[in-house]
Amino acid sequence: EGLDYAATLDSNMIIIVNDNDQSIAENHGGLYRGLRELRESNGESSNNIFKALGLDYRFVAEGNDLEILINVFKDVKDIDHPIVLHIVTQKGKGYAIAEQNKEAFHWTMPLESVQAPGTRDENGPQGLTASLIASDKTEMDATAFTSEDVMAATFNRDLMTEIGKEIGNNCLKAGVSILYGPGNNIHRTPYGGRNFEYYSEDGFLSGEMSAYEVAAIEEKGVGVVMKHFALNDSEQDRIGLGVWVNEQAAREIYLKAFQAPVEKGNANGVMIAYTRWGCTWSGGSKPLVTGILREEWGCDGLIITDNVLTTYVNGVDGVLAGVSTFDAMLPYVTKQLPDYKNDAVIVNAMREACHRNLYAIANSSGMNGIGK
Repeated sequence: EGLDYAATLDSNMIIIVNDNDQSIAENHGGLYRGLRELRESNGESSNNIFKALGLDYRFVAEGNDLEILINVFKDVKDIDHPIVLHIVTQKGKGYAIAEQNKEAFHWTMPLESVQAPGTRDENGPQGLTASLIASDKTEMDATAFTSEDVMAATFNRDLMTEIGKEIGNNCLKAGVSILYGPGNNIHRTPYGGRNFEYYSEDGFLSGEMSAYEVAAIEEKGVGVVMKHFALNDSEQDRIGLGVWVNEQAAREIYLKAFQAPVEKGNANGVMIAYTRWGCTWSGGSKPLVTGILREEWGCDGLIITDNVLTTYVNGVDGVLAGVSTFDAMLPYVTKQLPDYKNDAVIVNAMREACHRNLYAIANSSGMNGIGK
């Protein structure tokens, strides 16, 4: 609708479509297939949705070349009508590990100074998400499981163990060492936007089902990062959502689903929620992250943020509270933390965070083949 409206305007408007050769194409039609055909034909494909809408169109094949981009924008900056710039970029260009492993959605980067390998991490609340979009290019075909609420409805611990074994084997086959899953939040309402990723409305049942699944995944050497810790029980407006809860309710319902997998299932990691406890971001709460999760329950491994899409999910608060790494698609954290390189307290917290990450890698399948 937005593109259709833009085509009716008689004024300058530059519409940028950033695209790369890893864009989903094989199993999805519509715009994805059209973009692929445009990429493969250098913008000459007759299947051009932008031209079909009446928009001017320009294909830019060398989107990683800054000089080319500058010249393109100079050419169109004063144009008197809307134009689409279809800019094709190479994912990870100039960064060896990213160029060599273009399909990795998340990576724990290698650290040569201590000979730590990089590990491939992938999303997976119900098994590897790649099973939903696998193709010849991704080479990550995996078992697609039912939603977690259906799993929990079986009340079957043995079944959850078998599911965990299968997920662990899928990860090993795909070369995935860290799995972002399962989901352990609570169904506060039947209309929860991600209830399919979470087990149930009951903290005990959720914890039991998860504990057996997690134990079986961890036994394969795949590190589990349960999400979203904690109180991420509303998907709508979850970025910035402040939750007011007393300690008894938190421990008896919302935290219990995470506690059992850590204490009984050897879960060694979580993904931090955007949720604020009152006014404090979950990852900035030392009593929650260090006090309960690390010291009380014994979670020694990787604690990662959810995608850093907002500035209150910040590096300083996180490392001081006990967060060990950041899913930093946007540069807020990577720009912030270097400013504290002379702050002894924060540098020490960053060193401890690295220690936790290395511990998680050292106890994962990411070490398979190292030293041979």
